[in-house]
Amino acid sequence: MKVKKIVKDVLKKIINPKTLLTLIRIKKEKNKNDVYIDFYLKAYSKMFSSESLHFPYFSHPDIPPEQISWSDIENGGIEYAKLISTKIIDNEAPVLDVGCGLGSLCKLLSTRGYKPVGLTPDHFQYNFIKENYPEIEIIYSKFETMDYKSYRHAFGTIITAESLQYLNLDKSFPIIDYIIKPGGHWIVCDYFKSMKKSSLQHQHYWDDFLNRVKKKRWEIVSQQDITKNVLPFLAYCFMFSNRIFLPIIDFYIDNFHKNKPGAYFLLEDSIDLIKADIIKRLRYIDPDVFSQERKYMLLVIKKE
Repeated sequence: MKVKKIVKDVLKKIINPKTLLTLIRIKKEKNKNDVYIDFYLKAYSKMFSSESLHFPYFSHPDIPPEQISWSDIENGGIEYAKLISTKIIDNEAPVLDVGCGLGSLCKLLSTRGYKPVGLTPDHFQYNFIKENYPEIEIIYSKFETMDYKSYRHAFGTIITAESLQYLNLDKSFPIIDYIIKPGGHWIVCDYFKSMKKSSLQHQHYWDDFLNRVKKKRWEIVSQQDITKNVLPFLAYCFMFSNRIFLPIIDFYIDNFHKNKPGAYFLLEDSIDLIKADIIKRLRYIDPDVFSQERKYMLLVIKKE
């Protein structure tokens, strides 16, 4: 479609009173819409068939990014779930997987004889599990707002695998205390900020989390730093972005510049800003930055 026609169509909508009313209605509906879908994870789930939305775990972390295949990434997601399952001590009581994604961990636990219960606030993930794994109990809620009163001491194990970073700790600790059975275990597998001043969002500061655990009188039974085991995936994504994704963007920008010089002149500043933002966001998957500012920890915490 030609640029002139696009501009013309947009202007026609802007000056049309009915269109303005439609825009206002759409805005109001968006603000009222409480259905949550993580589109990043939804897109990731379509790329790989393992249904694991966690960082892949590489048992041989020295593998160069050029030698990593998509099968390696999918298998790494399975190994991640297997690693967590080895930390479960209570074989009888139900296991709560907080932020269960598409249910890959719940599925594995079910095949191994455990009684998994998933929890997710994501509409797409909830429907996926209900359709594909109807035998698995699933709680459709954010953890902080779940109806926890009906789950007093119900779980022998609670797992927060890459979901702790999104939880409000002040609200979550009392709920965990309430729903876990005495002597139960809380398995944490997530990455933390390893320094106070960091450009990263969401993640909790490692030392602060340890202090909270101590104040709540929980005991850390075991802890394992698996940062090096997730770095190969980041290195692969970083390599892919720099060698394929960014060159493709440059190709389309150059092509646009050549064929539509007038439109490029008008949009040049916006194009530069968008590309600069993309490059800035690549910092989050830079393995060197990750290893400097974050640490990926696997913890088993016991309620005294």
